[in-house]
Amino acid sequence: MLNSFLSKGRKTIQTHVNKKERLRLTQDEPRDVMEFTTHRSENHLQDPLIVVRCLIHIYENLGIGVSRKNGSSRTKTIALRGIDLDVNRQTMTAIVGESGSGKTTLLNIIGGLLRPTYGNVIVDGHHLEMLSSVERHTFRNRYFGFIQQFSHQNLFFDLTARENIDIPLLLRDFTRKKMTEWMKDLIDTFSLKDLLQQPTHDLSGGERQLISLIVAIAHDPLIILADEPTSEMDPSMAKKVLEIFKWLTLEHEKTIIITTHDPTVVKSCDHVIRLRKGVIEGMMDQEGLQHKTLEEIHELMTRSFQYLSVDQQGRITFPRKLLEEVGIKEKAFAIIKGRTIILSGDVRFLRSDGE
Repeated sequence: MLNSFLSKGRKTIQTHVNKKERLRLTQDEPRDVMEFTTHRSENHLQDPLIVVRCLIHIYENLGIGVSRKNGSSRTKTIALRGIDLDVNRQTMTAIVGESGSGKTTLLNIIGGLLRPTYGNVIVDGHHLEMLSSVERHTFRNRYFGFIQQFSHQNLFFDLTARENIDIPLLLRDFTRKKMTEWMKDLIDTFSLKDLLQQPTHDLSGGERQLISLIVAIAHDPLIILADEPTSEMDPSMAKKVLEIFKWLTLEHEKTIIITTHDPTVVKSCDHVIRLRKGVIEGMMDQEGLQHKTLEEIHELMTRSFQYLSVDQQGRITFPRKLLEEVGIKEKAFAIIKGRTIILSGDVRFLRSDGE
């Protein structure tokens, strides 16, 4: 059935590809496309795979019926306000924050889907801002797998689940042998053979989301970007997806970044980053997460707190408003208790606390 479907031509499939992206690619001047290779140093696991520096992104919004020549109704929305971030290899990182905090924008910029207004993104040694449109397209296909929140709606319902997985691989000119090697490991490990033989229209919503996840990773990308992948799943299906993610990082050296509102997903990750109004408010690693309950993690995800940067000399800059709230003016005193630093403008408070 798949061969007959493909024999009708790729136009049917291409309607599901972003038209604006295709138009931009065809209008680019012909040039040699850079061959991207994965960098591996002796200590590659210690080297950050993704480096984000001073990332700022501003959306310009025009009122309805307003042309660009008339800027009176143009508004600007600052989505990201100077993000600095390192993502290590073979890790799962969760990005949390309320709606509108910049999570999806950050994910799309890291994946090369969106050019930032200002700042740098370096992926495996490649500077994304230096790539042309054609090179970015090639780079995305080589490095990234994108799992969108509603990507299951893009499946072909008249094909089987396995045929849906085969289509993007055939478009990328993958050989059948490579397809089989990669997919067989995944199918056998998670007992998906029966599921893949079923017509897509017979699958439940959660099963379709699982298939769309496999479609996104079937080409064996190095990095997987998932935008709220479990939001429409029941707990059992969400658990299977997290098991697949963990297996991908441990057994197949994948790096995964997930945006989520789900404390269960956060607890499964190696690192969690909280965004608020386009700024990183806080970070936590697995050591800090492993002993916390889901209720405590949910509180951390929703609680407002202040994120402070440390420069190369070890200096911390505090916002003036924060210092004023705790009564610190010209001098501050600090003591260390375990992994906690207690700061006060009154040394008597620290002495009494130490006693």
